[in-house]
Amino acid sequence: MEQRRSRVPPVAVGGTLLAALRDDGRYGRWSLHGAAPEVLTPLVEVAAAHQVLPIVRDALLAAGVLGVGRGAGSPDATGPDAIELARVARRVESAVVGAVAQHLRVCAELAEIVPLLDDLGVAWAIVKGPALAALAYPRPELRPYGDIDVLVGPRDFGTVVAALEDAGAVLLDRDWAFLAAHGRCEVSLRLRHGTYLDLHWHLVNNAHARGAFRLDTDALLERRRRVDAGGHAISTLDATDTLVHVALHATISGGHRLSWVKDVERLVAAGDPDWDAVVGRSLATRTGPVVEVLLRRAHRLLGAPVPREVLAELAHPGAESLALRAAERLATPSSLVGTHHTGQILLLTARADTRSSARALLTEVRRKARARLGVAEPVPVPRGAGSDLEARRLYLDRLAGHGEVTGNQCGRACGMAGSVASPRWKG
Repeated sequence: MEQRRSRVPPVAVGGTLLAALRDDGRYGRWSLHGAAPEVLTPLVEVAAAHQVLPIVRDALLAAGVLGVGRGAGSPDATGPDAIELARVARRVESAVVGAVAQHLRVCAELAEIVPLLDDLGVAWAIVKGPALAALAYPRPELRPYGDIDVLVGPRDFGTVVAALEDAGAVLLDRDWAFLAAHGRCEVSLRLRHGTYLDLHWHLVNNAHARGAFRLDTDALLERRRRVDAGGHAISTLDATDTLVHVALHATISGGHRLSWVKDVERLVAAGDPDWDAVVGRSLATRTGPVVEVLLRRAHRLLGAPVPREVLAELAHPGAESLALRAAERLATPSSLVGTHHTGQILLLTARADTRSSARALLTEVRRKARARLGVAEPVPVPRGAGSDLEARRLYLDRLAGHGEVTGNQCGRACGMAGSVASPRWKG
């Protein structure tokens, strides 16, 4: 069986995976119906890497590949194919059980943090994670997630951090001088039941990328809505902001993971988007080309019903969109198996215009070159021990007073000693 598996071409694995993720069950000439047993093990391995294994499990059951009469319970239970099917069945069931367990753990956390946030009287919204699972998928375990992302206004950030700590959460990011110098807009905490919570005052953590877009946290929170997630009424972004954010996050993260593409496809298919609002808000926030590339990928790979005129309106008329379209098409059945050569670097450095994208691309190329050569990134150096509390106070005071953190100025204010890494950009 090992010899047969090693000869399975990546294009067959990737094509079968895409077929499993599509509503029509087909991608080109590939389908789960009649799939060769030797395809199944690499299929579930790649599906796990793309974080779509629970969806693939449902598709395998629907196609009759797994279930009654297959695997260890079949008449040929001692044969290599039956043994392989049994192994695959155990792997996918384990993944589903893990996703259910994590969702239940998050529900226990939500039972505590939702009342806490409501009682504070601040505007807040949960993005991705449990909100996305509830909005886009019929069952929460179909969208595995590991943490909770909460967005609050910049001026409320310090209040929420303190309230979570008072409730028993453990703050994991303690180097406030580093956060200030690099313009970071989130901190991580570990909640009482072990789940990680990332608290954001902006949706884009990378300050270089953040400056390229016009996302107003207060405006996003003003439009928030309540949805049910595991029996808890949580706040999340409105339907248009959710689609724009999910597409934006996927693109500037590299766009290579099929779970991100599936998220966009599900939001489009299940949510009946207001396309005029999607186009208008994307262009207003300078996220148009970035949103377009993920909508295009979801349409091409998974059949998301995105109107062609919407893609045309979102695309930038210059060379930027041409490059993004070329990069988008690099995601093929073969390249998705290893997530290599899928256009990641062009997508994660995509911005609203050619000049900004070129600058971001150059920065990323330099970063990768330094990493490949083993040259450490320069880091801010604190002036002395015992400055963490003061750095925290200055960071939070600046947010409370100005609604922003400017990396270079706040880095110096927080006790940074002439660091070459103190950026000269606005966070």
